Amino acid sequence: MKVGSIEVDNKQFRISRYNPKDIPLSGQMTPFLLIRKSEKNNNKKTLKDLIESDINKYFERFGKIVHCQWNDDCEAILKFQHYDIVDQIILSDGPHEINGIKIDVEKTQQTQTSNMMATTKTVFCIHVTNIPLDVTSEELSQIFNIHVADIVIKPGYIIRNECLASKDQINSEAWIINIGNEKQIRDLASKNSKIKLRGLQIKCDVINEPVYPFELCRNFKTGVCKYQIKCQFKHIMCNQPETCPDEQCPYGHNRKRQVTSNVEEDNENCEKNFYRLRISNIPTTANKEELAKLLDIKGEHISRIILKEDQDKNSSSDVAYLVHQRSVKYLQSRIYRLHDKNDSDDQSNKMKCQLEIDVDFYYWDDECHSNECFSTTNYNQTKESKSLLWRGLHTEQSNDNSSEEITDMEVSDEIHLKNKQILPNTISNDMERNVKYLLTKKYSYSTIQQDLAEMNVNISTSTISLIANKIRKQHRLGLLNNQNPKFYYRYHVATADIVRRITLCISKENPPTVRLIAARCNISVGTVINVIHNIIHAKCLKKRSVHQLNPTAIDKRRSRAWRMYLRLFNEKYKNYITTDEAWFYLDVSQGVQDICYVRSKELPDEIKIIQRNVLHPVAVMVWAGVCASGKTQLHFMEPGSITTSEYYIEHILQPFIKYDVPRLFHGNKRKEMVLHQDNALGHKVKDILAYMKENKIKVITPEEWLPKSPDAAPMDYSIWNILKEQVRKHKISTLNQLKNVIKQEWENLEQSVIDDTLKNWPKRCRLIYYAQGSFIEHLLQ
Repeated sequence: MKVGSIEVDNKQFRISRYNPKDIPLSGQMTPFLLIRKSEKNNNKKTLKDLIESDINKYFERFGKIVHCQWNDDCEAILKFQHYDIVDQIILSDGPHEINGIKIDVEKTQQTQTSNMMATTKTVFCIHVTNIPLDVTSEELSQIFNIHVADIVIKPGYIIRNECLASKDQINSEAWIINIGNEKQIRDLASKNSKIKLRGLQIKCDVINEPVYPFELCRNFKTGVCKYQIKCQFKHIMCNQPETCPDEQCPYGHNRKRQVTSNVEEDNENCEKNFYRLRISNIPTTANKEELAKLLDIKGEHISRIILKEDQDKNSSSDVAYLVHQRSVKYLQSRIYRLHDKNDSDDQSNKMKCQLEIDVDFYYWDDECHSNECFSTTNYNQTKESKSLLWRGLHTEQSNDNSSEEITDMEVSDEIHLKNKQILPNTISNDMERNVKYLLTKKYSYSTIQQDLAEMNVNISTSTISLIANKIRKQHRLGLLNNQNPKFYYRYHVATADIVRRITLCISKENPPTVRLIAARCNISVGTVINVIHNIIHAKCLKKRSVHQLNPTAIDKRRSRAWRMYLRLFNEKYKNYITTDEAWFYLDVSQGVQDICYVRSKELPDEIKIIQRNVLHPVAVMVWAGVCASGKTQLHFMEPGSITTSEYYIEHILQPFIKYDVPRLFHGNKRKEMVLHQDNALGHKVKDILAYMKENKIKVITPEEWLPKSPDAAPMDYSIWNILKEQVRKHKISTLNQLKNVIKQEWENLEQSVIDDTLKNWPKRCRLIYYAQGSFIEHLLQ
């Protein structure tokens, strides 16, 4: 069908398909189509189970889709390129079904049926820091090549006052908004990150655009805003549009929501972080009425215009502020209208506009002795005379009480000037007030003492500590006002030089201990621990003791490990019995501790010592073995005996073959039994190997076993360690007691421990192969 308009008798007529009268909006031409889940669906699926590409693929056979908007889980609105496409869909035969979901279609007139605004798209902006305190939007506009209306500045200022020894500085910040997509924003930020502004290298960070509660539309909280997209305030949907239980939630909701939002009226008391418009280069003869006419402001809102003299003494113009503004769009429209506008061609006489946030600003000049604070929260431009320290405490009392306290403080200041000194540990009200304020600034006790000394107030650190303890107690008891600033404990002082020195110390191959680092850097142990854990993000670990390996041993371990793994894996280790020897030493201290405590004034005449009966420690060598069927008997080698091949065969191997082998490997299992020994010199003797062959005992030969591999021998990496740990729990004084304890703990050794040890045997051989014959302790953690 040909669509468009025709001319009949000099009149234009639009052509459309005929719609029956029972169709909603019959005879009206609209490019919007409302789709919803049909009531004939038997499944529990909703439209949200479909992705947008599925819907586009189905309906694009009728025509091109311009936009798709979701209202809720069961409704969506499609906008097509032409109204005739909607008529084709309405008049098409048969039901519409997408991925098993039946859909009903209907004409609609608008894209938003419930005034709900989809806000799934993340908005980014550029956060600009490290800029001069008196930076202007025009300077940033020239750097970023954008309009001044898209720059929001938080002005900075310097706090100068004779009452404080230190000077605080509130740095300026700026936000670049309305730039474009994320890629354009990141490219612009990286391009201007290295630019210097008045000697300062600005810093640009890409962040989510901040949204303040006062910017949100109050009518949109109920889901109905008559201005829709023309609204000056932001429309952001709540995460729970229908079920949000919070009555004070500032975000938008569905009209089906049962909880009624409280739409509060605009308060006359200005809150911090409201927007304001700064207009400079205004003639000194200008008044509020002229500015109100220029800004198109009427009625009681004229009181939000504040006139202020320009700080530049050579300037013949004034500065005006339009304060208590909640909408960025509104102020941007004023900036587009007024910025650089003037009848004169002189550039210096043109008005300059700047969008700012954080509307409280102060005069902290060296010449100002009254510490005047000018706040835009008071539209009548009243000035309050308060002391800096008193204002720092943020006390909230009645006007009568505050005036009395200010008077008392002025009187006490006169007393300080007359006496020039306050007795130590005499805590007056104003002294306590000053110390409280400096403690909230996180100053150390010595810094507070120095600052108060410049005010001719002498105070000891013990007195400051008493005040600090009093504040802590009041906080615990809940005696302080909730809006008073919290008291913070002093944190460890970690300067850049200390961090650098500690980093060098812990980077060494053999680093010193924490106490030694603290002594070298002249700081506390707690500061060292805080720097290592929280700043350097390091962790102290104990080194593991490992055996020494040479290149030849590493090469043999690598070549033999995989063959050993193939012999043991798939539970083949159950046919093996592993044996080994170990030394057990007698505790010569006999339970006597090697330390003693003495009082400083009662030093002993002689140094206390632990007497030892023998020069060398008393020990006994023990031979034992384990397998999947159990454990062998213990065999002790007497001290001083020479372990020859004859001694080893007579006292170790003969009892082992006669008693242990038939008990552990009975029947046909003996033919499959394999004996494992390490590569000790006594195990390589030809007489011992010949004796094994004569008794038909299969062994792992020295050429097959991994050299210098206690990490692959079950007795070394597990059994002996467990047994020695249990033996240490006993108090032993003689060699016979040591033997009896070893026998007792060997009998108590459970078979489950042995099974777990043998299961890890093939795994360790495989790890040695993967480690190319090197150490595997780090792989076992």
